[in-house]
Amino acid sequence: MPPKKREGLHGLSIPKRPRYANATENNSEPSTGEIGQQAAMSQQSPGNTYLPDDNVDTLHNPDVYDDTTLDLVDDTVMGGVEGDDEDGRDGVEIEDEGVRDEDENEAIFDLSAIQYGDTDDNLDRTVRAALDHSDVIGAATYEEVADNGDDAPVVSIPFDEEDDEDDEDVAAELSKAARQPFIPSPNPVPAPDLGSTPAPIWSSVPAPITNAPSPENPPDTSHLLQMHQNQTILTSNFEKALAAFAELTGLSRQEYASLREVLLLLKDSNGNQIQDVLNLPNQLSTLISRFRRRLPLLDMRQAQIPLNPEKMPTEARTRRARADENLRLRARGEKPKRVIRKGKTAQVEDDAPLLTAKLTFFDPPTFIRAYLTSDIRKDIHMGPAVFVDYPSEMYHAHCWSGSVRTSSGQYPHLKNSGPVMFPSDWIYYRCTDSSCFCHDIEDDTEEAADLHIGRIYGFGWDMRRDSCTKRSMEVLALQVQEGLLHDDNDQRINDQHDLMNPPHEEDELVLLSSVVYIPETSAYSLLSVYCDYRFGETLQNPTPPQLRFGARSSKKDIHWPKYDEPRFRERDSENEYYYVRRMLVFNQEVQGQEMNDEFVTTEKKTIIPLCHTHPIRGELELNVYGRHKFEFEWDQKLPNSKPVVTLPYINFIDGFGVFSNSYRSLMGNYITPAGLSAANRLRPGNIFPLVLGPHGSDFGDVVKALGTLGILDRGVNMTIDEEETMVCAFIICFTGDMPQQAENSGFKGPRAQKFCRSCYVTSGRLGQSTMLDFDIEKHGRFHHQIKQMQYTMANKLTDTATKDAYGSQWGMANPLPPLESISPALDLVLSRPFDPAHSEYNGLSNLMHFLLRDGILTPGAVASYSLELRTWPFPPGSRRLQSPKHHLASYSMSAHATWSIIIPAFLRGWLKDDYIRTSFYREASLYGNPVDIIIKTCTAIAKSNTLLVGSNASVSDRNNMRALVKRARELFNQLCIFASRSLGSRAGSRAGSVAPVQQPAPGTRAPNPLGEDTAVSTRSAQYMNDTLRPNIHIAVHYPDFAEEYGLTVNCNTLTGEDLHR
Repeated sequence: MPPKKREGLHGLSIPKRPRYANATENNSEPSTGEIGQQAAMSQQSPGNTYLPDDNVDTLHNPDVYDDTTLDLVDDTVMGGVEGDDEDGRDGVEIEDEGVRDEDENEAIFDLSAIQYGDTDDNLDRTVRAALDHSDVIGAATYEEVADNGDDAPVVSIPFDEEDDEDDEDVAAELSKAARQPFIPSPNPVPAPDLGSTPAPIWSSVPAPITNAPSPENPPDTSHLLQMHQNQTILTSNFEKALAAFAELTGLSRQEYASLREVLLLLKDSNGNQIQDVLNLPNQLSTLISRFRRRLPLLDMRQAQIPLNPEKMPTEARTRRARADENLRLRARGEKPKRVIRKGKTAQVEDDAPLLTAKLTFFDPPTFIRAYLTSDIRKDIHMGPAVFVDYPSEMYHAHCWSGSVRTSSGQYPHLKNSGPVMFPSDWIYYRCTDSSCFCHDIEDDTEEAADLHIGRIYGFGWDMRRDSCTKRSMEVLALQVQEGLLHDDNDQRINDQHDLMNPPHEEDELVLLSSVVYIPETSAYSLLSVYCDYRFGETLQNPTPPQLRFGARSSKKDIHWPKYDEPRFRERDSENEYYYVRRMLVFNQEVQGQEMNDEFVTTEKKTIIPLCHTHPIRGELELNVYGRHKFEFEWDQKLPNSKPVVTLPYINFIDGFGVFSNSYRSLMGNYITPAGLSAANRLRPGNIFPLVLGPHGSDFGDVVKALGTLGILDRGVNMTIDEEETMVCAFIICFTGDMPQQAENSGFKGPRAQKFCRSCYVTSGRLGQSTMLDFDIEKHGRFHHQIKQMQYTMANKLTDTATKDAYGSQWGMANPLPPLESISPALDLVLSRPFDPAHSEYNGLSNLMHFLLRDGILTPGAVASYSLELRTWPFPPGSRRLQSPKHHLASYSMSAHATWSIIIPAFLRGWLKDDYIRTSFYREASLYGNPVDIIIKTCTAIAKSNTLLVGSNASVSDRNNMRALVKRARELFNQLCIFASRSLGSRAGSRAGSVAPVQQPAPGTRAPNPLGEDTAVSTRSAQYMNDTLRPNIHIAVHYPDFAEEYGLTVNCNTLTGEDLHR
């Protein structure tokens, strides 16, 4: 039954609406003064954002990355990059960039100028090199943007083989266009006042909108290496093909010489040797050099990365004497020397690292432009999200629909091309239920204030079976979370009023977690709503540290709160009539905990504070880059709007060994377009290595060299298919294994007390049921909260010991994660998803297999199990499994995956009571038939694996995901308890209770463990420890990532790991 119409708002007049109450008010052309006022108001803080202490000037000009970039590279350096010298000989490795004398070193290769962006010095260098005027302008513009963030970078124009006479004119025109100030359209779409969404800021003033990176972000330490195409080199198609063959196959010099002699035996019809073979160079190095110089190669970037000498191997014999001399010079307080050219040295700055390495990689803007001009682009989904009944791709999920940037400038508008609506905006709207009271309310009346109120959760094309737009590709659909007032008399919230503390106030909206779909034409107007992220925050540690027995109190024993007093923007009661501070969440709950109970779920309603919810991506993007940028520069419905192309991509980061017998490891950084289908993302050809961090380098130093990714994150102007286009290539999420993702987030790893990146559960201190039943809503990690904690750790805590104690208690390692500099608009929690392949295959399935072999089956049954499994019919195309009796420890993740799927059916036909250990059978029989319990557990694990790592999921499975994965782990934990008890240890018997472990009161000392019986079976303790592993706990967070990315398998790391293996 639809809620009845409101009878007015407690005797008051209609609440103040935003300036644009409906679309009809926007038809008149605004005056010049109004345009300026609208542009100014559109730059107010649109949402909840963390602000640095220092304000940064706002940039109004669109970023420009045109085609006049040039950077000076010494011929010696270029030879080292290409691998050959000018005369065709193999390239010689040079320690540092070559210089000719001291003066030229200052004028041309001033390292500090390159690092910190001294544009005046860059102009001097280019002028002294006698470059063209357009190249000088391009280099200056590029350096200003790449290093200072005050302008946009510049991309080199591809060499035109047909005509290069107009290059100088084109470069001058593009450079001139890059300096033109942004001029709004003569009839701009008015910008609604989005000061309505409050921001957790560190001052009481509104948040300034800035397009430039924060001053705290490190500068880009890399510089451009422009690749020049030499068109004077004449090469035949045969020579190019042979050179490409030699490059791809690793042809050796001797093999090339032999192949050339064989090819010279070929004769034409007249008996003459073939001219193309005669023209082949005598040396392989010359062939490769000619091939590389003739191709239009992508520009590169290069940076000097400091290395940690403690991680490096012993020096080579040729460099040992020089390294020893530098150490002696440092010990005497003198400046060490370095070799910059054969026979020449120069002194090193005082703060320069002792050991560095060159990091060379593709210039990201040049690479993105080449990618977008290739035929691969047609396979990428670009534009708004697509709503389907069974989401499987990233563009089906909320990571796409909730973002402002993913839609390539296609936004929903109010009726009659009214103001733009973005995710996180609040609107009055009419629902799709034709019998609802909202359809009886006319526009432009006082009753319009009684329309539904909701927050836009996302937008896209509605292709569901029950589409609200009839699957139209002309009308966008909105996902809306409804907000309920106290006077609405809605049955969904009526039973929760008595549970609310403080009570539901008259001007308070309670946000619903569920979404409804409406066409954009059903939105009536925008309104201002204050979001209170201060209310309901839990500042105390849910598991405070215990005082260690017999130890003196230290800072590690102090109970540090999350932060003292958060500073949020106060509510503007004049413009923000309503406010929201709570959300009503609908969850699925399992009924019945006994082994033989049926699996039943029921809906559970919970009221949680708004501060314990994840922010919408669009809210963070509007906070960082401002509403003006997207509404007046990106909106494709504006007259004469510039085309916008957005390329969201997945950034995979992982360390790997170069060789199996080597101690050295590299840091791989790969990108994969998120708009590709899941099948295409699995192809190695669609995974592009961006950079390989050298062994011994710091992760933060490598990220500093990738500053151009931050420029692409906010969008730059490029020439795509001969048309000036705004291109925005940004990271949609980071992927990696658990330790790497912890470093990406600035948190401690899986061995820490607070090991989880999504909540504050403590390892090894809680009972098995508590690890899975931990209140992740009350004690979860959330973006705005983490920003406050980062500020506290970085600025409020002064000494190192206090920072370490605070970080240890809250699981924080770095208050300034390096990746924030290249992705400032990402949620620190949802943008670092867990990897289901590691947790399910290498974690739960692996542990279950070991438990079955070592803790459940008798020795004779293990031998029979191995023989029977050998002849079991496996699914078509699956790999063979090695004997589990002898080679289980060497199983790969794919082997664990195959085993987890076939083992329920295998055990159902093979497992008997006689095959189970007597002690285990006795413990398990107290809860039912042991054979049925084991099969039921394996079946639940198989179901959990197919749901989390499968390529599709039904609506029912998606809704019950938390219950399904939790049930599998509960059954596994119970088997571990049976195995631990069966070994007859006191520890196993005590730990068998699933009740939470009783914690001592705060400030009291824990009991002396030395007084307890320590004769504990190692295997018994191991089974109990298996129930406390991080991989067991993190499954409770997978539903949040499935909602964000469509399926959890979309964030797996298998393809990236296979690529660098």
